[in-house]
Order: sequence, then C-alpha cells, then structure tokens
Amino acid sequence: MAGEVAALGVGVEEMPTLVSDGVLRRTMDGEGQRACERMRISGPLHGRSDGSASTRWLFSTTAGGWIRMDARIRAGAGACATSTGGVMPLARNIPTLRLVPPDRVLFHEHPEEARTKRLLERLRREQRLRNPPIVAPLDATRFVLLDGANRVSAFRDLGYPQVPVQVVDYADPAIQLKGWHHLLMEGGGLDLLDAYAAIPGVRCERVEPAALGALLEHRQAYAALVDATGTNWGLFPRDGTVVELHAWVAVLRAVVGAYEGRAKLERIKWADFADLPPAVERVAHQLCLFPFFTKPELMRLVSEGVMIPTGITRHLVRGRALGLNLELQFLSRLGTDAERDAHFRAFVDRLEVEGRIRLYEESVFILDE
Repeated sequence: MAGEVAALGVGVEEMPTLVSDGVLRRTMDGEGQRACERMRISGPLHGRSDGSASTRWLFSTTAGGWIRMDARIRAGAGACATSTGGVMPLARNIPTLRLVPPDRVLFHEHPEEARTKRLLERLRREQRLRNPPIVAPLDATRFVLLDGANRVSAFRDLGYPQVPVQVVDYADPAIQLKGWHHLLMEGGGLDLLDAYAAIPGVRCERVEPAALGALLEHRQAYAALVDATGTNWGLFPRDGTVVELHAWVAVLRAVVGAYEGRAKLERIKWADFADLPPAVERVAHQLCLFPFFTKPELMRLVSEGVMIPTGITRHLVRGRALGLNLELQFLSRLGTDAERDAHFRAFVDRLEVEGRIRLYEESVFILDE
C-alpha cells in the first residue's frame, strides 16, 4: 500500500484549486489515474485550506480506507474532477473546530454559577473537554457564544489561554433559536408571586392554562408563573403596553433572580410542562415559563453588551459536534498560540482521516452528560 501511495503522490499532476463556491478541481495524468484504479480510489472527497499555501486532500477507497495528501493551492475556478471523469462537490459534513482566546467569546446569557462550579471541578480533575462550545462570528475578531456559557466560564476561571470551539454560521436558517422554561424543584416554599408583583412596571394576573401557549408565543407577557398550587399567573406590563426588548430583559433578571440559588433549577421544554413525571409532581415545585427571543434580538443584545439571565435560550444546531474528548494538557504545556493551534489541528485531522467524525441524521439520546 505504501508503494501505491507513493506512486499516487508522484503520478498526480499538482493542479488543485480552491474556489469560492467550495468545490475543488484536480486533474490527473495517466500514471495517477492508473494508481487510482489499482487502489480502487473513488475520487477526492474533501479539501481544506487553513489560510496558508497548502491544503489537505482526502481520498476515499471503495475498500473503506482513507488516503491523505498535501498539495499546493493555486487560484482558479472549476469543479472536482475524479479519476473516472465525474464531478464531485466539496464534502461539508465536517464541523469547523478551532481554538480561540476566551476573551474573544461574548456571552449572550449569564452562566449558571452552580453548573460552572461543577464543570470547573470536573475539568480540573479529568483534564478533558467532552463537547466543544458553539460560537458564531460577530465580527472579524470576536464570536458570540450560542451554547456553552458554563464551559467557557470554566476555561476562563482555570486560566486557559485558548478554548476549543465549534464555529457555525448564525445566518444559516437551519440554526434555530428556541428556549427553556425553568422547573424549580424544592422551591415550593418560595413566595414568588409576591416577589413578582413587586417588580416595577409588572402586573400579575391569573390566566387559564389553555391561554398560556398563545400568551407566550405572541409575547403578550414578560413571563408566566405556575405556583405550588398549580395556579397560572401572567406577568404583564402594568400600563398594558407591548413588551419592549430591554424592559423585558430587566424583568427577566428580576424573575430569575428571585429563585436562582434558592431552588434546584431544571431546564425543560414546553412539551415537558404539561406532562411532568410523577416523581416531580410528588415534590413541591413551581414553574417559570418564558417567551422566546429571536436571532436578530439576540445579536442586538450581544452587540450592546446586554446579557439575559441564565438558562433561557436554547439553540438547535444541526451537525453539533459531540464527543470531542480532547485532552487539555497541551493548552498549558505549549507556549504559543501557533503551537497550540498546530497541536489541535493535528488532533482534528487524525479524527477525520481515521473516519471518526460521523454525522447522524436521526435523533439520538446522549447518556453520558
């Protein structure tokens, strides 16, 4: 096999090009095509540039193996020509993973102190990151954090100079902004209704359970409370005006602040609210329900330096990278960003070449978090 790889490397005429629409061209001479036939190579499946003058090419074989080659980039246009004359676009099923300085990552919501503390202790003990935080570019040098506030906070507290992240395009409509609601376990004794009635500009009014969905969907209330007796309350603007973004954030801070650290907070989705497990029903609890933010609203708040309370937003990201399981010692052992970047790039390349990055189209259960 080694001889065949060498033959392929010599026999391929080096004319790769990387073009703006994300496809590659590669032309092969006769010797290169014969080497492909002997090795049963179906064609170049993936090429990537790290901004330097080289790109890494991955070839798949019909036997299920992988071959990696390094080549030079020249500007141009075209498509990816396989040894059989077919045309194949650049593969897009590989997540974009990189290291960024923690201070370049801007939060859109506050981390949860208790979760951050538990995660910090686990990272200090295991020296391993299971799942990378998810960020999106805000400008040329900064990123907005979509998921992983507790992880990035823990990295900052531990003094790591860089944090591994997955970078996504926030303009992609496949990335959806949803929300969490808060189930307050062991919080039945908290007098939240009185606390919320005392929030400036807020009027608490009893509402029917059937009206809660529309009330929150159309953002007619700042939030809703289901108290320990099962009674539903809406938190409305006192003057009856439309809920305004910054006033809403201010009210949310007061709402969450009334129970954060005083009850066990569990995040639930709307579908969970109407069908709580019997084990939960037997424990004194209350529920706080929230309308959803929009993506433009979130980006506006981040650009203004405004953060919302913990555990309210939830992003749906197709192709979320899970199970990175990156050992973190290199972040402290290596002295420069360039050395750490090279180490991390080699780690991700190894996962890619060994076929250990897989996209699951179906829904999955994660049992080890």
